Amino acid sequence: MSMIRKSFSDPIFEYSKVNYSNKSAIVTLKVQNESMFIALNNERNKQWMIQHVRIQTGKKTDIPLTLATNDFISALFLDGTGSHCIVSTNNGENFYIHLKTLKPINLKKAKGHVITAVGWNIEYGTNTDTSFILVGTAAGSIFETNIASNGTVQYFKLLTETISTNKLSPVSDISLSMITAAKHDKWIAFICYPGQLHILTTTMNTVENIQQQTGTFVGTFVEPQNAILSSMFLKNEAVRHRYVNQGPKSCSGFSLNTAESGVIPTRYFWANEEGISIGSVDLSKDVESYDLIEEKGFIKHERHNGLMNYPLYIEMSEFHIIALYRNQIVAYSAYNYKKYFEEIFEDTALKVMGMSRDTSSQMLWIYTNQSMWKYKPNNEKRYVWKVFLNSGDFEKARFLTQSMEDQTPFRLVVKRQADHYFNSENFTEASKHYFESEEAFDAVVLRFMTNQTSSKRKGLKAYLMLRLEVDNDPVRITLLVWWILEISLSELAETRKSGSVTSDVKMLKEELNEFLQKPLVLQCLKENKEAAYKLVISHLDFDTHIILSKLLKDYETLIRILLLQNKFADALNVIKERSRPSLFYKFAPEILPAIPIDFLQVILQHDNILDPSQLLPAFYKSLGNPELVATAFQYFSHVVAAERGNKSIHAFLILLYAEYKPNLLLDYLQKYSNAGSGESSYDAGNALRLCIRKNLKNCCVFLYQLEGMYESAVKYALEISLELAKECAKQVGEEKDDLMDFDDSTISNSEEIQKHVWLTIARHMIKNDSSTADVMKLIKESGNVVNVDDLLPLFPEFTSIEALQGPLCDCLKEKSEKIQDVQKSIKEASELAESIKRDIETRQKTYRIVKMSDKCFRCSGNLFQKPFYAFNCWHYLHSECCEEILLGLFKPV
Repeated sequence: MSMIRKSFSDPIFEYSKVNYSNKSAIVTLKVQNESMFIALNNERNKQWMIQHVRIQTGKKTDIPLTLATNDFISALFLDGTGSHCIVSTNNGENFYIHLKTLKPINLKKAKGHVITAVGWNIEYGTNTDTSFILVGTAAGSIFETNIASNGTVQYFKLLTETISTNKLSPVSDISLSMITAAKHDKWIAFICYPGQLHILTTTMNTVENIQQQTGTFVGTFVEPQNAILSSMFLKNEAVRHRYVNQGPKSCSGFSLNTAESGVIPTRYFWANEEGISIGSVDLSKDVESYDLIEEKGFIKHERHNGLMNYPLYIEMSEFHIIALYRNQIVAYSAYNYKKYFEEIFEDTALKVMGMSRDTSSQMLWIYTNQSMWKYKPNNEKRYVWKVFLNSGDFEKARFLTQSMEDQTPFRLVVKRQADHYFNSENFTEASKHYFESEEAFDAVVLRFMTNQTSSKRKGLKAYLMLRLEVDNDPVRITLLVWWILEISLSELAETRKSGSVTSDVKMLKEELNEFLQKPLVLQCLKENKEAAYKLVISHLDFDTHIILSKLLKDYETLIRILLLQNKFADALNVIKERSRPSLFYKFAPEILPAIPIDFLQVILQHDNILDPSQLLPAFYKSLGNPELVATAFQYFSHVVAAERGNKSIHAFLILLYAEYKPNLLLDYLQKYSNAGSGESSYDAGNALRLCIRKNLKNCCVFLYQLEGMYESAVKYALEISLELAKECAKQVGEEKDDLMDFDDSTISNSEEIQKHVWLTIARHMIKNDSSTADVMKLIKESGNVVNVDDLLPLFPEFTSIEALQGPLCDCLKEKSEKIQDVQKSIKEASELAESIKRDIETRQKTYRIVKMSDKCFRCSGNLFQKPFYAFNCWHYLHSECCEEILLGLFKPV
């Protein structure tokens, strides 16, 4: 084995010599799950033996077999777990060896049958039980059996004598697979004869059938009546996938590309006399068995030295068909069927006997009668991605390249996939793959922008979105956000313009909303809010403008947009939800005229947070609209009733009353004049000017009185009624009584006003030809503020004296009494002054003698120790003690 010629400089399998030596010759071997069983023959002593090798530890165990002199081991079978080994001889002796016991057990129920193929049950078989398996014989018969780890054979049931058209053909290979359907399992058996491949299927409840069969055997130790897969062979004629005119001893074999539980195979190979058929498997198809596999390629056998060179063994990996010939080993791609590995055995003395592949380690073991070597996969899939790529199977190419250290192939695959989608006008998928391929940004964008269509623009948007998610440069992020937003708005505008169905518009809106809500996008829009608004406005997209303002929590802009669309109720709802006083004040002038009743209800609900005076500008604009005036009356009447009104609010209400309810204005003015409190709730001066302008004389009279302008009040009252004027004049008298605590000048001034007011009334009466008697009654009505002296100059020259006699006599009498009172007061004052003069003269002559023994009345200390005071009451006090007494008297309470 020293001479091997490599056909590839960097082969996908690496050769490795195995140090193995034995006096006996190797007949055959099988390897699975790091467990190797070798059939050995010692020609000297004619002994047969099975040797087990634990590959990880190198431990060897010899298992002798007793065979007849003319008998020999014809085949050895090993399941995928490496636990169950079946040995068959040429005379029909069959043995079972389990990995744990490594003791041969004669399968008596299989005696007389030369086993040539075993269809292992990879779904239900375990390391302690094979479960039900199919066994093919040299006679072409097929049996079902189940072998436990202790060698117990539950049954050995014949399923069919043969399904081959050639009665002498042995069974070459059996593959058993299962896929789980909705309620039942579907079982598929691929049975290979030389030149023939048969596919049989059946459906059943596997678990239920196994439980019934196992229960029968365990309880009675009687073989079950029927095999589990018996229904698979009930058809009179088996379905052949393909037939080749071939002798029973020619090259024949079949395999699927998986031996793992739960993994559904996808590729197969079938070897026959013409060559190797390779194709795909789809076991899930609910079709006739014939259509479960589809041939994709066929590799014809080559000739060597003029003869047909048939392979000794064929194994199948995930990606390759490995064929062992006497002079070489070759690996063909299971996808493009080209040769990707070849090593030629140049040592002509080397007699290659066979090959076994360990599905767990992917290792290939090749043996002669005295030696063995192995091939380890050397990145077997390194080129396979190119095969998938060239065939357009991008997903498989991606799967193979994405785990490579060098990501260049992966990017190439993704780039080709992106080009494929782009050329197929699937621009959205193309954008995803261009992003994955890390193609230059400008190159990708240029492709999408060249001869741009709506579909290309959508793909460009998807690509920009992907770039946005991974970018961390603030400037680029801003540009990408603006670009995507512009594209989205353009798409929406065009879709609306084209009159597309509502669902298309809705979908685009949802996509845009999702984009705007991304934290990165939202942050960018917050930082450039005004620019974002301008972009949206340029497309006249009010809906997006509304959504954007909501996301940015820019409620002022949101309300403005709603008002532009005359959605006053929606705008009011936004204000109501936010409960911000500033929003009420700002937008009241626009909302109030449109929906006054609704606005009134809302502001009443938020009465506790609103300043009514801030709403005045909006209500001032309502003047002239009856509905709005009623709203204003209702709201501000509520405000003043709750004692929350200021002078501005009262001024507005006075204006409303003056304009729309003048008859009620006087009552309002009187109610809120706060008489006696010193200051009214409203500005009386402004109210007075309004009433003068509106010629509301009653109100003017009241307001003049309130302002203390009694002369003006009386003048206006005289235009209404004499009695009202007199009432006004009497008010001045009442005011005089309230001024008793003030100085004499103030009181005197009030008396002058009172006299002047009554004289004004008198003039009015005289001017209007009132009787002299009535005029003279003013003296008594005024409380003698005016007298005959004041009234006489007002009468005409020829007024009758008769009506004046009584008042004149009374006046003279009163004046005489006053003169007498004055004379009396002067006499009392003179007497008092004389008494004070005499007291002063007497005291000037008075003195006190203070003795040295006198004490301070307060502290009892010697009086002459400190400055002191001497009082006429014979009390003496130090000046300090006197101050303390005085301070105590004036101490604040």
